[in-house]
Amino acid sequence: MKKIQNNAHLFLFAFASVILLAFVNFAEKKSISIEKAINEGITSAKIISKGGYSGDCITIKIKNLSSKDTLIRIEPGRRLVSIDSTIQDILIIKELLLQLKGGETIYANIFGFCCQASNGGPYIKAKYDVGFMEDSTMIELAEFFNVNIYPNGVMQSAVWCLSNDHSINSVNGSEVDNKLKMAKLYKLLAKIKGIKYTYPWYAYSYVQDTSVVFTNEPDILFGEIEYTLDHHSSVDINIRDENNFLVGSIMAEQPQDRNKYTYKFKYNVRSLKKGKYFLRVYADNQLKLEKVFKK
Repeated sequence: MKKIQNNAHLFLFAFASVILLAFVNFAEKKSISIEKAINEGITSAKIISKGGYSGDCITIKIKNLSSKDTLIRIEPGRRLVSIDSTIQDILIIKELLLQLKGGETIYANIFGFCCQASNGGPYIKAKYDVGFMEDSTMIELAEFFNVNIYPNGVMQSAVWCLSNDHSINSVNGSEVDNKLKMAKLYKLLAKIKGIKYTYPWYAYSYVQDTSVVFTNEPDILFGEIEYTLDHHSSVDINIRDENNFLVGSIMAEQPQDRNKYTYKFKYNVRSLKKGKYFLRVYADNQLKLEKVFKK
């Protein structure tokens, strides 16, 4: 009886999913792009910043200039262009469907992220143009986030990873417990950037400065390494520069039993100079693991 009930539940779920997908596809076919609606005089729109640079950071006031009910689609992957060229444009991440009755005016929030890391942060009531659809790589990322939920900080870093060619190591998933979920994002970014995928063993957080949105100055290295001990050992983990000069110690003479270890740690890299560094794991003074990172 339980098996029959479970199969019935699965059937209902699958049926509901098909109906929902059909509705979404129907809605998209019947909708009009916000850019087309404005250009053809079907609607007018006023797009302004709420003062932030991520999440629900944009407000749109949109009016239906026609007498017909109209469904407006604001697409993931659309880039809203700032009228003030010194502040960041916004890449829309979440699709928005707005149903307007003839002559109706409505307000709505737009969910997106800054896509010019070197520009200033948007100020309150900064004006935006409806902009344009980004290239296929940015659209692919936006559509991915449209259906996959991640913390805002992760999504923002991923956008800059493409828009400003930041390293995948700049996308810090330390607040995401599900490693497979982060792997899914890292694989997508590696594919889009055309690089070989390996799950990054470290990621950075960056120095915060209220005068800029992104400082590009690494602050904390979040590391995760794996190593295996064949017997009880005294373990040392340290960091050395390209001249083999010791610059920091993560673990010193720590007794550990024979086992496989996954070790997570945080290390302050703010004072390190730009360059290449080596993280090394020693067991009884024998090198067990070496990892490379750059600042």
